[in-house]
Amino acid sequence: MIEYDDLRQRINPLFREQYLPVFGVLLTLSVLFLVVSGLTQRKLETWREHEWNKTSFRYRPSSSAVKCPIVSVIACWVATVALMPLHLFVFFGKA
Repeated sequence: MIEYDDLRQRINPLFREQYLPVFGVLLTLSVLFLVVSGLTQRKLETWREHEWNKTSFRYRPSSSAVKCPIVSVIACWVATVALMPLHLFVFFGKA
């Protein structure tokens, strides 16, 4: 964004005129999925710790079950696979 005028010709011609709104949307999506991936990582750590504690000789089952957040993990992977090429297409793709 700082050198927008210098690098303007490298941006995909389809998005060149509306660069700032597109950049804002992509930045918002990236930050959103960064938060989602952080929360998913915390859930995975809780699940891993719970599974590890089950192997301990001092394990006492609790009433709350801890499940692996598989849906969140899949959503994070899909978002990564979709957003990275989209960013590259917007910034460096050819129309």
